[in-house]
Amino acid sequence: MSDQKDWLNTGLEIQILPTKGTTTHSTVALYDLVPPPARAAVREKDWNNVHILCSGPIVARTMNGVETSRIDLRDEKWKTPQGKFALPYASLPRKGWIMLQDHGDKVSFRNIRVRPLR
Repeated sequence: MSDQKDWLNTGLEIQILPTKGTTTHSTVALYDLVPPPARAAVREKDWNNVHILCSGPIVARTMNGVETSRIDLRDEKWKTPQGKFALPYASLPRKGWIMLQDHGDKVSFRNIRVRPLR
């Protein structure tokens, strides 16, 4: 289970604030680690559909029908700390909270659904 006192190191952070570019801080990036591909276009001033799949060690993200990344936490890369994170992603809890943040910017959410995988 995640520890909310150390919220930065409790799980994966997906950037949802609409931004341009393909950096590790762009929309739908695995924040500070994996940038989205150039073909993942953000719909400005419109709703964007983001789908996040966490199935065992696989974490995949899709935005507006385009897969933006798929990582396997069993890969060696995820067993050491990276970016701003003190802990390796492979060691982060698999159960915990879903957090939404705004950094003071206007952000809206709708139709948030969470489904357990069988």
